[in-house]
Amino acid sequence: FGSRTFGSILTETRQLQLRSLTMASLLSSVPGGEAMKEEMKKKAEEQVGEQAPDMIKPLFPILGGPVKTVECCMCLVPADKQEQAKSAIAKYKEM
Repeated sequence: FGSRTFGSILTETRQLQLRSLTMASLLSSVPGGEAMKEEMKKKAEEQVGEQAPDMIKPLFPILGGPVKTVECCMCLVPADKQEQAKSAIAKYKEM
């Protein structure tokens, strides 16, 4: 982390999440923005799916896709990847 503290990293993460939320909100008012918003959601879902452990990937169709599956099976995500997965799921839900 260098000279950055854990608190400053959390603050930066929150700022990025707010920017994503603001961007998603603005896209709704732009012509064609809904399509762009759906594309962003699809990319976020693909990202979560790629990072998911192989053992839960067969559950995607059963539990409603990668995001819901990873959220339901968070205990199977390696500990060092859980924060990243939680952040990606939160970003997906904000859109």
